[in-house]
Amino acid sequence: MPVCWDVTALFVCTDVAVLTSDDMHVVRLPLALLPANMGVGSILDMTMRRNTEAERMQDASIAAVQDHLIAKLEGSSAACG
Repeated sequence: MPVCWDVTALFVCTDVAVLTSDDMHVVRLPLALLPANMGVGSILDMTMRRNTEAERMQDASIAAVQDHLIAKLEGSSAACG
């Protein structure tokens, strides 16, 4: 389930913005992740959700690399023996 909240830009410099929520949580984000036309006082709607499909794909990719390394190590130890 997505988590949604509004944040207000308190400070914007060349590469980062400092945002605050209504309950005074502070978040620093790179400007590259934010809308280009925002500035101090801008109110942004933010939604965060877990991307389980990307997690599954990353896990499969890591497992493939691990399997490849294990096979390579097993082959090199047989050559040494």
